[in-house]
Amino acid sequence: MWVRFPPSAFVYFSRVGFVFAPLATKDAKWRIGWIRFARGSTRVVGRCDEPVIVPPRPHGDETDVAFAASALTDGGLVRLYYSVADQFMVRATLRPH
Repeated sequence: MWVRFPPSAFVYFSRVGFVFAPLATKDAKWRIGWIRFARGSTRVVGRCDEPVIVPPRPHGDETDVAFAASALTDGGLVRLYYSVADQFMVRATLRPH
């Protein structure tokens, strides 16, 4: 079961709002999911069942977390910037349908 928390990165794609939100398992393994809003961002019309971003297996003292930092649109793509293990910044390129 995933626990949902407040959103951390918001982007408009084709005039529809998307939020990349943190998700956590009961044993505090943090992942990145999404929430989609109706035009005007007045109500939620969709959300993920499983994470979009899962960090790689941690090494040594690294933590097992991924947090969205920001998201930008670039033509037909979404560039999602996020942190892994509270140490590294990473960019994912997403192609929404």
